[in-house]
Amino acid sequence: MRVKRLPALTGCLLVLGVTVLRAQVAHQPPPVEQVVVELPQDEARVWEHRLGPTTAVHVNSVEAPTLGFESYLTFEIVVSTEGRVESAKPIGDEKRHLDEGRAIEMARTFKPWTRDGKSIRVRVTDDVMLLPPERWALVPRSFPEPWDLKSVKIELSRTVCYGTCPAYSVTIRGDGSVHFSGEKYVLIPGEHDARIAPEAVMELVRQFEKAKFFAAGDKYIAEVTDNPTYTLTLTVAGKTKTVTDYVGEQVGLPLVIEDLEAAVDETGGTERWIKGNEETQ
Repeated sequence: MRVKRLPALTGCLLVLGVTVLRAQVAHQPPPVEQVVVELPQDEARVWEHRLGPTTAVHVNSVEAPTLGFESYLTFEIVVSTEGRVESAKPIGDEKRHLDEGRAIEMARTFKPWTRDGKSIRVRVTDDVMLLPPERWALVPRSFPEPWDLKSVKIELSRTVCYGTCPAYSVTIRGDGSVHFSGEKYVLIPGEHDARIAPEAVMELVRQFEKAKFFAAGDKYIAEVTDNPTYTLTLTVAGKTKTVTDYVGEQVGLPLVIEDLEAAVDETGGTERWIKGNEETQ
């Protein structure tokens, strides 16, 4: 008979344990929500914190002529201490493609903002551009094959604008040599040389290959003034391709080309001469 009573006793003990646990949880204070720090645009410098590929809403060819210069959706976003977008509230006058724009904004990631060495949760404003369809070459070229590092030369130049846009050029070769020529509005003007790992050059070329760089058009030039011109050139396997970008996204420049421009700067470490960092000597 005692054996038969054990399940009942076990059940009573289990109920008692759950009751005690619930009582303990009920007396625990609710978690304190992290404070959201409001950052004005000039302090937030959102573009410097945005990570990942360049993203935008591309409208169709019928709607494209209705876009003004630099049409964009503006969102008030809350970004977590890990750099993830928690919410995106549309603000501003532009109302077209709000759902697409919000989806893009929610998918973005950011380098966390910090204060006193600690990551903070922030509320900032961010934009999602409305752009015309991306335009590729009428007769796209395939990426040269086979290729090796001995044949690689990558060049990027940026000109001045009506303002203080840094003007410089950088050349990266397959052996890992980097040559920087600073002209105006850079921290350290003049000629400078450095070296990076050939493996880093290999990875950079693979980014060009993945982006179908040789299938892009030669020139993307918007009918505006006072902006800088970016010229990106890749020589590989005896073939050379150059893309000129003058506010190119406004006339169909594939956004992966903008990402390649940034990748050349990052791989070549140009920040050490343009703005200064821990590698600056």
